Amino acid sequence: MSERTATLIGATGLVGGELLSLLLDDNYFRKVRILVRRPITMNHPKLERKLVDFSDADSLLVDLDESDVVFCTIGTTMKKVKGNKEVYRKIDYDIPVNIARYCKIMNCRNYIVVSAVGADSGSGNF
Repeated sequence: MSERTATLIGATGLVGGELLSLLLDDNYFRKVRILVRRPITMNHPKLERKLVDFSDADSLLVDLDESDVVFCTIGTTMKKVKGNKEVYRKIDYDIPVNIARYCKIMNCRNYIVVSAVGADSGSGNF
């Protein structure tokens, strides 16, 4: 097994949950760190859970330290945010963009983001 660390943001969602299973089964990574907003009870020898506030830059920088790859699958739906476009934007746009910036600061060379379905600046969707 290698010494690589994967960090996953969005592990409790549909895509993130599937990716988490794949990462835990992959010997390419020694550790899989998940950054979550609420506790998760899953246990695995490679799993490291970090409860985070995505608006706390200093804390996120510490939690991203020594990440070889950061996967970002965080997202929401308008239904979940009750149509609040400000909250939707914070989750679907601000968090992934800020994480990318923090990855650069922490010298993480690999950042992989799963974007929203139909994401396009010319789209009629919000």
